[in-house]
Amino acid sequence: MIPDPLYEAAFQFRKTKLWQRLYDTQIFAVRHADGTIGYCCVMGMMGEHLALAVYPGEEGLASYRRMGIDRSGCNEFETREIALSQNCVMVSFETKDELRPKECQETRTYCTGHKIVLRGKNAWPRFQRFRPYYFPWYVDDETDQAHLLEGLEACLHVASMLDDVPPEALGLTDGAPFHRKIPLLTKSTGGFTWEWVALPKPAPIVYPSPEIHDDLALARLARSAKRGGEWACDIFLHVEPMTNEETEADEEPESAPFYAFLLIILDPKTGMILSLQKADDPEDYTEIFTRAALACAQSQGKPSRVLVCNERTRAFFGKISAQLRAELVYKKRIPCLEEALDEFLAQFTCDEEGSDEDVEQLLEALRDPRALADMPESILIQLRQLIKINEMPEDIAENVMRECKRRGLL
Repeated sequence: MIPDPLYEAAFQFRKTKLWQRLYDTQIFAVRHADGTIGYCCVMGMMGEHLALAVYPGEEGLASYRRMGIDRSGCNEFETREIALSQNCVMVSFETKDELRPKECQETRTYCTGHKIVLRGKNAWPRFQRFRPYYFPWYVDDETDQAHLLEGLEACLHVASMLDDVPPEALGLTDGAPFHRKIPLLTKSTGGFTWEWVALPKPAPIVYPSPEIHDDLALARLARSAKRGGEWACDIFLHVEPMTNEETEADEEPESAPFYAFLLIILDPKTGMILSLQKADDPEDYTEIFTRAALACAQSQGKPSRVLVCNERTRAFFGKISAQLRAELVYKKRIPCLEEALDEFLAQFTCDEEGSDEDVEQLLEALRDPRALADMPESILIQLRQLIKINEMPEDIAENVMRECKRRGLL
């Protein structure tokens, strides 16, 4: 539950309309009571998303910097990953329809108790915690609540200072969040003290680069004459959030749902999926993906080359490809991967009229064992991969696995 002082500060912040005087690049920092630093970004100059985000420490600042990078060369999955990497606590002002029922009820309770009537556009405060690769969730943590309150109090002080001077006079400069100084506000008796500090240098992004630790399996692969040809590989984020909690259809989980990483391994000649593996922990996919890569080499033969198209996947296969005695090749574009990811995306972004009906017709056809009996083996294998990541209705999954068993594909 959001405490009353946070609601009070949020409504005072809205009255200042600070977003009409600051761009979202004119950031400043606040020193929290616990000694940590929060980087404050006021949004809303264009009149759409009215908000304050407080980014915690250098990790939060790094996510703010990532949000501003040029995405013109990114595919939809890469763009989505950047958007989902945000690390901050935020209060925004929305229409009622954009809030979840729990948020609406809490806000009604506060407003009723304080005789506040919400009118007009963007009148409802919404408090959210953004964590990398998790669905935006409630601000339930007391530390997050304290940091957001301190950020709001700093904003109120900045707004009062801007009544007399322009932002630039306070060191609130516009520009990329790199080689410049910004104000750092520290709460003191009766107000805030100001100092100006340089933004920290960006830390390099380091992606996991695991190794296979099954020496016996590697020795067997080294002696095996079976060759698997080329692999085209990618690690990408699922497009829909999921949870490991057991909940009813209309029930919210206790913890924030997450966006799972997936590993896909394709045969670039045929486009056939050799492996499709989902990780149930967005913060650590290395163990399960390492096992999947080893299992693929054992079943399909060790690859001659491993083709990758981004830094995350290149880092993951950096040591593994060497252990499999395969050449690691980076290519900006791998057509078979692009086609596979487009098909994957289409399954979850069907916006055209009739698309739901088309999906239902396809699923109904797959419920007929006779349709599976006539299906090419490559398609059947791909359906089996979808079962592994729980993207297939249970009754259809049973039919697919029965047909795979009949053909000796298990």
